[in-house]
Amino acid sequence: MRDELRLTRSSREGRPARRRRWPVVVAVLGAGVLLAAAGYTHVGRLATAYVFVILHFYAGVVALVALSLTVMIGLASTDRLLLAIGQRVLLQTVHRATAVLAVVALGVHIAVKVLEAHAAIGDAVIPFYSQGRSLFIGFGTIAAYLMLVTYWSGLARTRFAGKVRPWVWRLVHGCAYLSWPIAMLHGLNAGRQAATWVAVSYLAGLVLVGLGLIVRIMSRFGRYAIGARPTPTAGVLPPRVPVQRSSPRNPNQRQLTQGRRNA
Repeated sequence: MRDELRLTRSSREGRPARRRRWPVVVAVLGAGVLLAAAGYTHVGRLATAYVFVILHFYAGVVALVALSLTVMIGLASTDRLLLAIGQRVLLQTVHRATAVLAVVALGVHIAVKVLEAHAAIGDAVIPFYSQGRSLFIGFGTIAAYLMLVTYWSGLARTRFAGKVRPWVWRLVHGCAYLSWPIAMLHGLNAGRQAATWVAVSYLAGLVLVGLGLIVRIMSRFGRYAIGARPTPTAGVLPPRVPVQRSSPRNPNQRQLTQGRRNA
């Protein structure tokens, strides 16, 4: 009887797991069908060529624009003077979404450039790997590493809480402010020549983010200097305030206590 109960329980527990596998199986089969159609049909090969052309021209642009939005929105979400709590939470959600888009576009950009032989595999791993290559391709590799470190720090924020000091996480996550201008140098100089309005827009973004950082730093240090109350340190209790005992309200009881003291 016990064996039958165990079998029924195991079968019930196994059904949800099997049901969860169906979307993965369908996705894998669908990807296989698309790859087969892209490789063995004329329409598929033509569509693949168009997709590669689009990714060749716009994957890097999407990565850089998404990184720019991530930095700007992340800086704006820290404002406590004009934004309410709900608005800051909304901006943080958009900040995470643009960060995911930037990382995905970065991976696609690197894969397309390697497949088209515009960059070697070593260029994607080691900065300034190939001789005769542009200097700005190495800048792109450095920016990619800083971008991945920033993204990892965002995912591992809960691991930093309570184990290390908060400034360590802020220092690691602040690599985005270094990755962004380096990525701009790579994007504006490594590939085709960008239009004038593109360079001006990126320069304006740099100026705005720089001003935002200055305001944030000045407001933080100003808040500490003006009179922020010090937080109690761990293990140190606040001083005790002596409690004054109130005198008894009953006059007979007051006379009894005075008589006892005189005795």
